[in-house]
Amino acid sequence: MKEKRERHKHKSKQTADPSGREQAREEKTHPQQEQSGGSLEAQVQKSFGARAPGGPGTLYLVATPIGNLEDMTFRAVRMLKEADLIAAEDTRQTRKLLTHFEISTRLVSYHEHNKRASGPELVRLLAEGSTIALVSDAGMPAISDPGADLAAAAAAQGIPVVPVPGANAALSSLIVSGLPTDRFLFAGFPPRDRKGIETFLARLDREEATLLLYESPHRLKKTVEAVAERWGGQTDGGRAGADEKARGNRARHGRGLPAIYRSESAARRMLPGH
Repeated sequence: MKEKRERHKHKSKQTADPSGREQAREEKTHPQQEQSGGSLEAQVQKSFGARAPGGPGTLYLVATPIGNLEDMTFRAVRMLKEADLIAAEDTRQTRKLLTHFEISTRLVSYHEHNKRASGPELVRLLAEGSTIALVSDAGMPAISDPGADLAAAAAAQGIPVVPVPGANAALSSLIVSGLPTDRFLFAGFPPRDRKGIETFLARLDREEATLLLYESPHRLKKTVEAVAERWGGQTDGGRAGADEKARGNRARHGRGLPAIYRSESAARRMLPGH
């Protein structure tokens, strides 16, 4: 009977004593509890924290609509309003967008013909702490346009470059094309001259992925015809196409029968007999 009471007393002491194995197990299970004053704190990772005083600003790559103003996201509107400066490929085109969404942020031009002069100036402003939003005429900036050079220059200086995702002509065209989407290659703009296009397409002959190209409206027909001439005889059911952005058409192609897709209408056939 005495032995039984001793065992009960020892067990009660273990329960009341926080310094034994129970305490060790508790500390192992909740290692942060002691450090946080008895309350468990959640730790949330932030990819882009608050800007340090005196540090560089941020370059935001902001997507804009490709034909439908409803493609504009709430975040894109907010970033354009909050930025110190908006760098645009075509200020006249972007001004229409800013007016529609009542955005009064200062607007400057940054395009292929002035990037050597304006690029370093924009990087300087970023380094001094300015927040700059970069936009193209339509869709995602820095895809086959001079915005890629600005993004690279900013990153090389340790300046944060942050995407603000939205509408994209190439991917929009891809997902409605009926072509395989598990593997695809974006090849940019083809050369302008006939010989250059032939060489360009020849290099893609062995590519087994769905191919995506961008093309300007006035060269679209010739490019699609060149694609049809080289790959039109194949029978694997592929098609060539283009996705229309706000300022014109961007070409995208796969293997086989050519066709044209426009973002604002049903599929339209371009070549005779199709």
